[in-house]
Amino acid sequence: MEEEFRSQLWRWGWLRARWRQPQSTRSSETVWAGDQRVSERYSSRLAGHGTQVEAARLLVYQAAWLADKKDVRFTRESSMAKLFASEIAVSVANECVQIHGGYGFIKDYPAEKYYRDVKLCTIGEGTSEIQKLVIARQLLWKK
Repeated sequence: MEEEFRSQLWRWGWLRARWRQPQSTRSSETVWAGDQRVSERYSSRLAGHGTQVEAARLLVYQAAWLADKKDVRFTRESSMAKLFASEIAVSVANECVQIHGGYGFIKDYPAEKYYRDVKLCTIGEGTSEIQKLVIARQLLWKK
């Protein structure tokens, strides 16, 4: 179980770093809002992804907190954390590639590597479809 949580924490860390990538590499079409640059075109996307990244982090922390408790089952919570973090990671990486345009597919740019690497999150250690089955089973049979 400890290795599973390391994997989930890795996903969250990866997700957070990739979410920040478009902010740090896109400088055109920006305006100043105080000390922070905000992209007019991408601000709503970044806000949505930032919210999703934070939600993924909280799910992982909740599953880890339950894992630390003794005699508590946390199968549902850990599966939810893995599924949500993996799906959001793919979504954020896809958006990163979209924001970078054609450069998103060039190997010299990090967006290409991030997108390629993140697909493994939905495949490794149980596919997203398997995680959904585990969650459904836990929701139906939880007492």
